Amino acid sequence: MNASLRLGAGLIVLACSAPSAALADSPEPSSASSSFYRDRSGLTAEQRVRKKEVGKILRSALIGIREIDQGFEFEYPADLETYREAADFVPLERACCPFFEFGIRLEPAGGRLRVSLTGPEGVKGFIREEFSALFER
Repeated sequence: MNASLRLGAGLIVLACSAPSAALADSPEPSSASSSFYRDRSGLTAEQRVRKKEVGKILRSALIGIREIDQGFEFEYPADLETYREAADFVPLERACCPFFEFGIRLEPAGGRLRVSLTGPEGVKGFIREEFSALFER
């Protein structure tokens, strides 16, 4: 798998592994917005386990969060392990939250790894609710 695909995969894991009241395997609206929901039916039991593992790793490595126009950007150290975990995250998160747009970028000259999570209007409230543990750090 090329680096871009691996990087994109990592973001999905972060979002879907965040603590949430929506634990069912079918679409369940968030109280933040009825147009956004998690659909865990797209993940196998093995993928759910992996998503939890990656989420725990990314939560512990998180350096900071920055609000951007259409969502948030999560800052991590730019080491190979964190990059791989971020790359595993994206396809897993996308399977349960197809309305998200993901971005992974490495800053030049030894800078940080940045993972963006964006979407349509109103998605910021959903992100804040679904990833509340990250925002309370």
